[in-house]
Amino acid sequence: MIVVFRADGSSSLGGGHLYRCCALAQQLQEGGAKVVMASSRESYEAFPWLEKQGFETLALEPTPEPEAVQIAVKVKFCDWLVVDHYQRGSEFETSCRVLFARRILSLDDRPHRFHDCDLLLDPTLHRGAQEYFPFLTPSSQCLLGPQYALLRPQFAERRRRSLAKRRGPLKRLLVMPGATDPLQLSSQLLEILSHWPDALEVDVVGPAPQVPSNYPSRIQLRIHHQLEQIAALLSEVDLVLGAAGSASWERCCLGLPSLVFVVAENQREIAATLQDYGAARWLGEASQVDQSKVLETLLDFRSKPQLLLAMSQKAAALCDGLGCSRVAARLGEAAMS
Repeated sequence: MIVVFRADGSSSLGGGHLYRCCALAQQLQEGGAKVVMASSRESYEAFPWLEKQGFETLALEPTPEPEAVQIAVKVKFCDWLVVDHYQRGSEFETSCRVLFARRILSLDDRPHRFHDCDLLLDPTLHRGAQEYFPFLTPSSQCLLGPQYALLRPQFAERRRRSLAKRRGPLKRLLVMPGATDPLQLSSQLLEILSHWPDALEVDVVGPAPQVPSNYPSRIQLRIHHQLEQIAALLSEVDLVLGAAGSASWERCCLGLPSLVFVVAENQREIAATLQDYGAARWLGEASQVDQSKVLETLLDFRSKPQLLLAMSQKAAALCDGLGCSRVAARLGEAAMS
């Protein structure tokens, strides 16, 4: 089976599209598929790890030649094209279908643009297929809900250990603003945490934040610019403060309570549905962080650890981390037919 992925990442897009495509690509490759990752040259420059994943790579150039043609010259034919890109819809998908793609899987986060695809995947909680019907062809099928969230295998592997830990008080926090942190969310949150009254361990994953030279010594601060085994860290912390992007499903898999902020428009529905379900607390926009509200919420969790446990149980019920296996199985079954 030959599978081509079309996804990008940048300082404005972040890295979520690439992370989830790589997770599915790894699953498929381990099952014997040939994988080609087609991304813009900017994506490979912004995320150098992308070329070290063991896939064939194709750096798409900003030339007059259409992207579908650039990919077709390289691959000639594929059993599946996986499209995870907000700027690529039915026009691009149809061109690829004509030139080289036997079947197409499109990833999306909200029903708002047309797709020419065989499968549509949206991991958003409580998404209904009828919401996508006006934007799909009659033969399209939908894979909807967090059970199809595309997570790296390390999260399912750490799930049991992480869930067993969800009993204690609030002693260690993780700040996760996303792969690029364009709004300096981590710096804002570190400023808030400097007012924490007790000893506290704080980990930050992402671009280096601004840390005042006189940061309180009672706060033990660790900065991680990039972590390959992020699930190991997530399984050890008590609470995450971060962006409400696709990483939300990683945290749910590990039963990790979280306070989330909207960094991009496509995260708004994720934040709202997670809060409604009780799996996270939405604290507003990353561009306008309410410092007093964040600190008040944290202190409430400090005095009522049962709130953390309740949120953990809700989160863990949403996602088991096996989405890649489910999706890979569907692609393999279709390729054999």
